[in-house]
Amino acid sequence: MENIFDYLELNMPIEICVLKDMKRVIYKFYESILYIENDIETISLLSLYKS
Repeated sequence: MENIFDYLELNMPIEICVLKDMKRVIYKFYESILYIENDIETISLLSLYKS
């Protein structure tokens, strides 16, 4: 049983760092999608004014 706890103690900080990195990557990905959507909306609005 001690081995499991040793394993958890050693790996927990690593797993937390990996999860934080994954969260950051996912956030950046969605943020970029939002920017693209905003750009598309802007372009479509501009095209309406041109026509």
